[in-house]
Amino acid sequence: MDYSDLTIGIPIRVDSQDRLRNLLTTVRFLREFEHVHLIVLEAAAAPVVRDMDGVKRLFIEDPHPLFHKNKYIKALFDHSVTGFVGIWDCDVVVSRRMVEDALRCLRSENADMSIPYNGLFYNVTGSLLEAFLQSGNVELLLERASDMSAFIGRHSCGGAFIVNKEKHFAAGGENLRFTSWGPEDLERYKRWEICDMRVHRGSEPMFHLHHQRGVNSTYADKEIRQRLNLELIKTCRSTKEELLRYMDVN
Repeated sequence: MDYSDLTIGIPIRVDSQDRLRNLLTTVRFLREFEHVHLIVLEAAAAPVVRDMDGVKRLFIEDPHPLFHKNKYIKALFDHSVTGFVGIWDCDVVVSRRMVEDALRCLRSENADMSIPYNGLFYNVTGSLLEAFLQSGNVELLLERASDMSAFIGRHSCGGAFIVNKEKHFAAGGENLRFTSWGPEDLERYKRWEICDMRVHRGSEPMFHLHHQRGVNSTYADKEIRQRLNLELIKTCRSTKEELLRYMDVN
């Protein structure tokens, strides 16, 4: 399968050696897709990520301790020249089948957006993580999925998405009011639904490669948590017309 009509962007703030290790592992997985366009956008006080074969690397100086992920997702869309765009966390993998199914569905116009997994999001740790890091074989993780616990039950929607670029903008693009870690993935998903976008779901789980969790892996403080959750509630309570005005879609 040819992936020349797909750009996959990875926004990252390297806050631990685990995070850098996971990025390199995820890039190794994504490079297997023939002719896919890969972009890694690092936003930090100083660059950590080095050049990688087959990957366009972008660096934006940003000394703020909180990673404004949605702003950098928007920048990745701005740098994408293909009709389909995937946004990928630096430490998640799915089977190759899930990416193929998602892109086929988008190409055939049977969906506008795709979450390339079934809502089950498993954290990979310990000896299984080490075995995967050595082999890069996602089938190994699928064989052991029944031994793991899902992060939040069966309804995760974060980690990765693939969209028709024009449809994404038609549904408001990225909500830049989410200025740090929070429910931005759920807000985006709910906005897609409210804006009548057809969302495809994969049939297999996604796997998260474990890493140390710092300030950009949880709510920074109670005030930020309240503000971001109120932003999610606002989306859920809005009509399509209200949302498009709020997101300033022309």
